[in-house]
Amino acid sequence: MIIFRFLKIKLLQCIKETKLKIIANFNNTKDLREEKNIRHL
Repeated sequence: MIIFRFLKIKLLQCIKETKLKIIANFNNTKDLREEKNIRHL
């Protein structure tokens, strides 16, 4: 049972990390788009 709890915690950590990575990537692409728009102006 302890093993299952450990795996569950690991899984939640992985999900959290991937969410943060996705959010970071989204923010980076947004920033790049905004920079391009500013350059065009």
